Amino acid sequence: MIAITANTSWYLYNFRQNTIKSLINSGYKVLAIAPTDDYSERLKNLGCLFESISIDQGGKNPLKDIYTTLNFYRLFKTHSIKCVLNFTPKNNIYGTLAASLLNIKVINNIAGLGTLFIDENLSAKIARKLYKISQKKASKIFFQNEDDRDLFLKGGFASKDITERLPGSGVDLNRFKVSEAPDDGTVRFLLIARMLYEKGVGHYVLMNPLMILVKIIKLRWIHILSYDQMVSRKINNQTTRCANSIFYTTLFTNSAPNYT
Repeated sequence: MIAITANTSWYLYNFRQNTIKSLINSGYKVLAIAPTDDYSERLKNLGCLFESISIDQGGKNPLKDIYTTLNFYRLFKTHSIKCVLNFTPKNNIYGTLAASLLNIKVINNIAGLGTLFIDENLSAKIARKLYKISQKKASKIFFQNEDDRDLFLKGGFASKDITERLPGSGVDLNRFKVSEAPDDGTVRFLLIARMLYEKGVGHYVLMNPLMILVKIIKLRWIHILSYDQMVSRKINNQTTRCANSIFYTTLFTNSAPNYT
């Protein structure tokens, strides 16, 4: 049996359901492991087994993370897992550590490194250390950009022979079909990002001085921003300033509704 894990059922269903279907169609039994949410039943309907696990996504409580690791260990052992596919940061770390105790092969997918490799606070340093310990135990690590892969290699997080770069997560064009947009003569700039300075929000805000020109030539700036970081943890003043500027920009240009 193959286990596939992530920090939400929503993530597995929306971004990894084709992987699950492909494994099932190839004759493998699949166990999906993630916290229970509205998409857990949909995962079961794909034909895989589902087990709920508690993962404190943005938390820094070591006891909760140890509890998560022990639960991974229990589930892997109970279901006689032969290979684990991990997605999202804490799964990559704690799922790998648990699997290594049972000599289970692990394939990790690192779509991005986030603020863990930018911040220099104690919790970020501890997380980097855990990454370094855990990823050396992985059988394969897939990266989605070369800079992240180089950082891991130069930092001694993993050996080159187990790493590989993928061109991206991909889009299921059967679910998300391309449709032509009507041309009304207005050029629109679309920003799709989480409300984090490191995601480029800061650069976007620096364009504020051009808003008068944007208003004159009828360009439109549309913002689709996620609040998950703002509601789940205290954010720094830099991000808050960016958020305020963006809301001001949206009101000033009258360009788009608030996507929150």
